[in-house]
Amino acid sequence: MTNNRILFLYFPYVHGASLYSQFVWKDLLKCDFGTPLTKDNSQLLNYTNKNRQAYFEEHPTYLSSNVLTKDLSCPDLEFSDKVSLFSIDNPENQLEIKSIHDYDTIIIASFWAFYTYIHFVIDNFPKKKVFLIQDDSLQYIEMAHTELEWHICEAIRKADGYISYTQQMKNWVTLFQANVIHINHPVPKGMERIKQFKNTNNKICLGVGTWNYDLFHMMSSYQIFKKFADNKEYTSEILGVHGFKEEEYSLYKKNDNRVNIVSWAKGDDFYKRIGEYYCILNLNERAVAGRICLEAAIMGIPVIGYKTIDMQEHCWPKLCVEPYDTVKAISILEQLFNDKLYYKKVVDFAFERYSLLNASTNKIANKISEFIS
Repeated sequence: MTNNRILFLYFPYVHGASLYSQFVWKDLLKCDFGTPLTKDNSQLLNYTNKNRQAYFEEHPTYLSSNVLTKDLSCPDLEFSDKVSLFSIDNPENQLEIKSIHDYDTIIIASFWAFYTYIHFVIDNFPKKKVFLIQDDSLQYIEMAHTELEWHICEAIRKADGYISYTQQMKNWVTLFQANVIHINHPVPKGMERIKQFKNTNNKICLGVGTWNYDLFHMMSSYQIFKKFADNKEYTSEILGVHGFKEEEYSLYKKNDNRVNIVSWAKGDDFYKRIGEYYCILNLNERAVAGRICLEAAIMGIPVIGYKTIDMQEHCWPKLCVEPYDTVKAISILEQLFNDKLYYKKVVDFAFERYSLLNASTNKIANKISEFIS
């Protein structure tokens, strides 16, 4: 469809931590990139950020002791047809205000905090094609309050289709939405520049947070390090800890001076930190926690992670472990440190897998173009 005017609605709350993000679609689909505005011309993101930050500060371990509620998706806001286009380099910089009426197809990043708005678009613009693209993990949805879960399922059901980055999410969505496609997240241009930041030492990363650590098995990660590093001169680091989690995670540092806690890092600072690690433990149940697997594949830093993460299995199949298989994780750590040839083999294989994915970027874009038309 040559005249298909596409609007991609995104919420740039994670901008800065990782280059590997939804922004890649702007060039691939030749679409406008925007974020929703309320009736008073405020970004919807301002309200959801305020709600979420207050909630997280009150409930810093909310997924272990609380649940996400529908209130976090701003059900009382008055939405509008207006959207603010923004620059990928500077998402805070408003380029132009446009209307949903200006477009034929709307693609919306389906983060749990924005489902009230998603319902608004589907219900109020019935002549527009509305597709949702995964921006959340199934684990978050399943741990939400039932009211919010229902809200999410209904929006996915009413949409014209759903684009999934994980096989796990695709399988789940097909229970109530027949038009589902599964793709690998395409690789943005220029990603290979992060190789320059590799400066490896014997430091082991116990976790990389690009948003939060809610579904991370941090105690398992730490205990694996502790057992492996017994009587050895190794250090470890937990990267990307938000302020509302710092007090909780400081217990690791208080009890073991070989553990360093690093707060939120973004842009080149993020990759410089990654570049210092000998290897990374990514013991995270979130199926969308695969960004670091690909970034580390580019940089040549092994990632040990759960096989439930699609990109972990794609780039690092020999370093996959089942959840809680700490024995195998320690065995892999020992092999990585003691067998340099093995280290090089898994690193070289991961880069080959990244290269294959990078080469298929245009094919993925064409697949999505056909899907939404």
